[in-house]
Amino acid sequence: MTVLINLIILLVGTYLLGEVTKKIISKLEHYTRLTHLTQFAATAFIIALATSLPELMVSISSSLNGLSQLAYGNAIGSNIANISIIIGITAVFARVLPFHHNSDPKKLFSPLFLSFVPIIMALDGIVSRLDGIILLIIYIYYLKNIFSHPKPTSPKLFRPRPKLISRKSLPTLISLLFWILILILVSQLVIIKAQFLALYFGFSITFIGFFIIAVGTSLPELIFSLKAIKKHHPGMVTASIIGSCVTNATLIIGISAIIQPIIFTGQLGIIYLSGLEYFFILSLFILFISTKKRLESWEGIILILIFVYYSNLELLIK
Repeated sequence: MTVLINLIILLVGTYLLGEVTKKIISKLEHYTRLTHLTQFAATAFIIALATSLPELMVSISSSLNGLSQLAYGNAIGSNIANISIIIGITAVFARVLPFHHNSDPKKLFSPLFLSFVPIIMALDGIVSRLDGIILLIIYIYYLKNIFSHPKPTSPKLFRPRPKLISRKSLPTLISLLFWILILILVSQLVIIKAQFLALYFGFSITFIGFFIIAVGTSLPELIFSLKAIKKHHPGMVTASIIGSCVTNATLIIGISAIIQPIIFTGQLGIIYLSGLEYFFILSLFILFISTKKRLESWEGIILILIFVYYSNLELLIK
């Protein structure tokens, strides 16, 4: 009976994630019009931060309980999931996932390479508090760059200056933050119920840690991406994925390392394999879109299969 109740809650929670995400997209569209922010900047900051909050809460909790390695694994695992299964499923759902943007795709996705910094830091077996501070500085630098881009459709001479908060935009911002809070709460509920069901059916703790937590905390990104595609906003998918990956790798790992240095004892094999997996998936993704500025469904399937293959290797190493 308990299992059935948890399964029902999981299904209802997943449905609510979709409905809440529709509200967020609508509010975000209105907010960008009022503030004169680019839709890319608003999504890459506000939505990326919101959808990364499950990872942030898991990471802070892990670090406070002396499990900072779990915080690192959750953040990097979520990034791998974002670039492979989240983008892959979205491409399959959309059949063709376009990346219409004025800039070259390689430049557009170049901020993703900032997310390799903590992987490089971890190669010596530790991400120290100093490393954590450096990661936070990188995150601030990233925000400065995305907010400095003008709207491509606005002549520079007459372009209104972006303003995050004003008398007109404040009610919309409050409403947006409210729905983001609901998204966080519902996503946490879904993750908890998924963990319960995984334990009940006898999945290992390793499986739960890598797949349920890392993939589970990426669920808001998936729901947001699918709803954005359905409403014909592929640019929001791009911004959300880029913003989430950079946020996970810099802000979240940075805060975790400052709370407690992340020390890898006898786990460097996993660090190397995770780094190789992330680099390979990201390089393949950029290769797919660099020539035609779109990702086709068969390419999305390849990204998903590569995620499954490398994940099985990691489970064997663990």
